Amino acid sequence: MTDKKPAEATGNFCNSCGRNIAAIKNSVTFKCPNCSSMISRCGKCRSRSVQYTCKVCGFLGP
Repeated sequence: MTDKKPAEATGNFCNSCGRNIAAIKNSVTFKCPNCSSMISRCGKCRSRSVQYTCKVCGFLGP
């Protein structure tokens, strides 16, 4: 089980493209599978499977 939260409440920026995720549909914030720091993904990058990098440990994800 993952701790995905609706992005509307976070005010964070996408780890892939840097956009503010609050205004983008289907955006999420979740824990890094490697170090449990928070990662934010906008709906556009998620739908396109753009790679993201954890800013803390460097984990690369799809």
